[in-house]
Amino acid sequence: MGQAFSLPLLLGVTDATASACLDRLEADLLLTVVRLLIRDEPAAVGRLICCCRTLSQLASADTEEGEELRKARRAVARQWLFDLRLLAAQQPAALVPLVTQIARRLSFGAMRPEIDEPHELDLTRWRRPHRPAQDDHERGTALKRVLYANRSLTSIDLSVSYLTHMDATEIAKGLMVNRSLTTLNASGNFIGGYGRDGRFVRSPEGVDALAAALSVSTIRSLNLSENRLGPEGIRALVPGLASTSLTSLDLSRNSIGAEGAAELAAGLGASASLLKLDVRLNKLGSEGAEALAPGVAACRSLMALDARFNGVEEGDEGEDALKEAAKDRGEAFELLVLNVFRTAADLF
Repeated sequence: MGQAFSLPLLLGVTDATASACLDRLEADLLLTVVRLLIRDEPAAVGRLICCCRTLSQLASADTEEGEELRKARRAVARQWLFDLRLLAAQQPAALVPLVTQIARRLSFGAMRPEIDEPHELDLTRWRRPHRPAQDDHERGTALKRVLYANRSLTSIDLSVSYLTHMDATEIAKGLMVNRSLTTLNASGNFIGGYGRDGRFVRSPEGVDALAAALSVSTIRSLNLSENRLGPEGIRALVPGLASTSLTSLDLSRNSIGAEGAAELAAGLGASASLLKLDVRLNKLGSEGAEALAPGVAACRSLMALDARFNGVEEGDEGEDALKEAAKDRGEAFELLVLNVFRTAADLF
């Protein structure tokens, strides 16, 4: 019985054919098949439920059988995510095809997503087996397919995954289609450019694509820290802030300097949703803090700014400018400028 309904057999027929054949079987027999597959061919459970109308109806029903099927799907989903994380840590060369194959498996359209689908995908420290070429975007393409196919993921962590600006352009395409993702952590990558001939070449294409995607995506929290954006990357990102729904933006450790701070200030004035901004360790200096201050004053939604470790001295013009920009926000506004925590109550 288990061999007769194994995954290879199911993959050998069309969904329509599989559905017509399986729907002729009694519900009790189908449940027996599922129990066997969980033990012998767990990967077949997802496809079996999706292509079989009887099983889909049973899984949606508030019955003992329906709960059993939902548990089966949850077990399979957990195994897929475990395999994905395991390969991310140990077998980087095999991960790209796995991400591509897993995209549809993580989207269980026949089931109730609030019950059966995973909501988080962690690919932190997704190692690369080789140095990426300038036009290498296979990882971005795989992640784009995940975003295309999935309807339940709300959070993806891609930190320290060696993603390039070309990967970012592919991921942005997925963000423009996906309507479930709200949190994206892409810190510690190379979205701002790439290395060539022993030097770093800035490339704004990836940030351009992300800026365009932000205006239509559902992203609320975006972490782009440590991506070598520089002032050019900030300039590319700014247009997307005008129509975005971001509430949290982390741009720390990107060496944006005073020039990037001025560019960012212009974008902040156009944002009506941003609540929290992190620009730590960006070599702003007093001049950069002054340049950023008008944007802080213009962004009326902003309630927290972390600008520590930027060479701003206590009592200098940069700190004074940020204080002045935040002075009418009340005690709820959190302002960190030097190396200590400051609130509005401490400042005035």
